[in-house]
Amino acid sequence: MPAPYSMDLRERVVRAYLEGEGTYEAVAARFELGEATVDRWVSRFRNRGSVAPDAMGGNRNGKFDEEAEQRVRELVEVDPGVTRVELVRALDEHLELQVSPAAVQRALVRLKLTRKKRRSTHPNATR
Repeated sequence: MPAPYSMDLRERVVRAYLEGEGTYEAVAARFELGEATVDRWVSRFRNRGSVAPDAMGGNRNGKFDEEAEQRVRELVEVDPGVTRVELVRALDEHLELQVSPAAVQRALVRLKLTRKKRRSTHPNATR
């Protein structure tokens, strides 16, 4: 994701609009921005008194602690063919930890664990 526009640009755009230098369309064309961007910045200024951007993403603390990661490691070592959904159920049963299959996948990647994939075919592909 790209970085937010500079505060200087945001303030100049809002000032230009509020001083009546044109419509959203005219100000957007002058600063080579989209009309919706000008609209959002002016609305933000009116509502908050500032055009500062919100904080961007970042590192959120996940639910997986060392105990949960160790449990995932043990389950994969016991059964390399275990599915993500089965891991989700096992974590819920053993640790009362409710996570999504996507969170389990991220944990597997973080732990550098690979799982043996089960071969599967469509039911009508074989006799």
